[in-house]
Amino acid sequence: MQTDHRMYGHPVAPEDATGKLKEVYDSLEEMLGGIMPHVQIHATHALEEMKCFTDPMKLTRNHPEVPLLWFAFMRIYVATKENYPYCIALNTAMLRNSGITERQIKAFTEDPTKIPLDKKLTLLLLKAIKSIYDSHHFAQKDFDALYQAGYSDRTIYQIISYSTGFSGIARRLNTYLVKEQA
Repeated sequence: MQTDHRMYGHPVAPEDATGKLKEVYDSLEEMLGGIMPHVQIHATHALEEMKCFTDPMKLTRNHPEVPLLWFAFMRIYVATKENYPYCIALNTAMLRNSGITERQIKAFTEDPTKIPLDKKLTLLLLKAIKSIYDSHHFAQKDFDALYQAGYSDRTIYQIISYSTGFSGIARRLNTYLVKEQA
């Protein structure tokens, strides 16, 4: 799952890793099938904080109410809106491998109500997006809608934490992405 995106900051390459860093890379290799450059930069300079990557990944793979596909849709929406090329590539591949077409991805990234999932998951996605881009207006009615759809406080908290956390991590890593000079 290697991408061709380069990062500033001189990350340690997987083949050069030793000790705890090698253990983390081996774990990520097993979990993700590769160690992307943006993960390498974080692991190299903040190894002790790698749980900010690994714990959310575990949540997305094991959530009892929210399927893995939902998380890929949330990430592709934010990545497209914010122009995070490494996340676009990774999540596009994940969605395509799950049978989602390019046309469905494009329709969804232009209008998140067009997510090809059920109404309950669509509502959750729209509220997650609101938590990222309009948190000042996230109000009791938003929580009530999620409760009425059957979501628990725990799930709501997990999804808002994951979504806003993803946005923050993506911004941080995008800072390190090598960009073409204008």
